[in-house]
Amino acid sequence: MNITDIDDKVSCFCYEVVRADDKIILRARESHLLAEAVTANTSLRPELVSTAKTAFTKFVEKKLVKCLPSPVNSAADADGLAQFDAILAKDQADPEWAKSAREKEEKFGMYLTSLTRASSAIRTAEERAGSGDAGVEGVKELVEGAADVLGPHLGETVSGYRLASVQAHV
Repeated sequence: MNITDIDDKVSCFCYEVVRADDKIILRARESHLLAEAVTANTSLRPELVSTAKTAFTKFVEKKLVKCLPSPVNSAADADGLAQFDAILAKDQADPEWAKSAREKEEKFGMYLTSLTRASSAIRTAEERAGSGDAGVEGVKELVEGAADVLGPHLGETVSGYRLASVQAHV
């Protein structure tokens, strides 16, 4: 083994450590933004529910749709919740399709779990907001239930966040 081989291995190791550090920092930032969302909202406002739905739709399109072994039929004007319902129904009804999806993306099952939890939280928040039962407890339940989709979305919407992330990996 010569010095070049050692240098390449050290460089690779350092790069992986930096990537892990970036992920830890990113997750901490998302957690901070989620906590801020709870603090800033003393009641379950329509804007917060709308933001959660937007985050949900982006997550479905960015993470889940690309994993599908074949397209899933949903209405052309379907929102992310309806699209997810169609994907979940297909996953439960067609074992071969489900197996193929998990082979294509090992995190597919994890995505379904996160989205099921977020979907439930969003739908509950919509019901609570419509019935007037929209206090701070509803805000906490929405933010905690949709954290896996809402955290990354809030992180992307903060000015300068994406630029710093891209520069760190160049």
